[in-house]
Amino acid sequence: MIEHIIHELPLPLLEPVGDNWNFRCVVCGDSKKSQTKKRGWILVNGPKITYYCHNCHYQKSILSFLKEYYPDVAKSYIKIAFKNKRRDHQDALVQTEVEKDISSNQQSQLDIPKMNTLHADHFAVKYFMKRQLPLKFLRYLYFTDNYCAFINTIIPGKFEKVPDKDPRIVIPYYNHHRKIFAVQGRALEGGYLRYITIKFNDHKKIFGLERMDRTKTIPVFEGAFDSFFIPNSIAMGGADLDLKYLTVLAAKEQYLFCFDNEPRNTEMCARIEKILKAGFRVCLMPSKYKKYGKDINKMVENGMTAREICGIIKDNIVQGKFGLMKFNLWKKGK
Repeated sequence: MIEHIIHELPLPLLEPVGDNWNFRCVVCGDSKKSQTKKRGWILVNGPKITYYCHNCHYQKSILSFLKEYYPDVAKSYIKIAFKNKRRDHQDALVQTEVEKDISSNQQSQLDIPKMNTLHADHFAVKYFMKRQLPLKFLRYLYFTDNYCAFINTIIPGKFEKVPDKDPRIVIPYYNHHRKIFAVQGRALEGGYLRYITIKFNDHKKIFGLERMDRTKTIPVFEGAFDSFFIPNSIAMGGADLDLKYLTVLAAKEQYLFCFDNEPRNTEMCARIEKILKAGFRVCLMPSKYKKYGKDINKMVENGMTAREICGIIKDNIVQGKFGLMKFNLWKKGK
């Protein structure tokens, strides 16, 4: 129903993104510097549909937005919504059963709310949207207002000292069978550690395995959030990445390592050199793009699109002896 309504609206540069829609905001007019920047969103969270703009922070229900800016379309929306509500009432039992089947595997080990169940005004959701992360991943992530206490419900006594509160976005690590083997808590209020990762078994710490297609190029990023932007990506769970284990999962030629744009970071450079010497492909992000940020997420926040970043990555892949030579120049800012 909502698809037909949205396509009736004169929303500039409208395009679907998962279950949501992205476009240039018609409330504030969006960016004055860039005619292609789009920060207006229609967010679909089950029956709740919200208009939100990252630029002017206008936020209202879709019906309130339509009444304010497109009253004629609002009348059509109300009529269609009433008809659908009557029809959906008859199918409610079936829909509920299907929803439980879809989510049961993911929720079986984490007894905390998913991000997509939180209100749009919730500070964790606002943080997610401020980072301009792909909205479809709201369904993938969880939230807890006390990470240490939450971990202690799974591993009793893991944390002896539990703070009064420690709100974090919880990032689940799944294996190929969609079983959670680790969780990572991302602090939201300046926690004593930005990330706290807890493993439940001895599985190699790699994020995104359940989504990985070993027949396609597999970009490998440092952080989970960066991997959200590029298709078929995984993320390193730490500095102890096991390269031999990766070659068990897929052929060496399938991997493409994409590190942060920090040529002065000696620890990271040591890892890049090790990976190049092992024969893997690496993207060396040119220094001219540092103004957009050191990682993919920052580049998106500062105005670049995921498609543009994909193009930059493809144009800057190195490997072998030539790659080591380019890497030595890259470390010097050349």
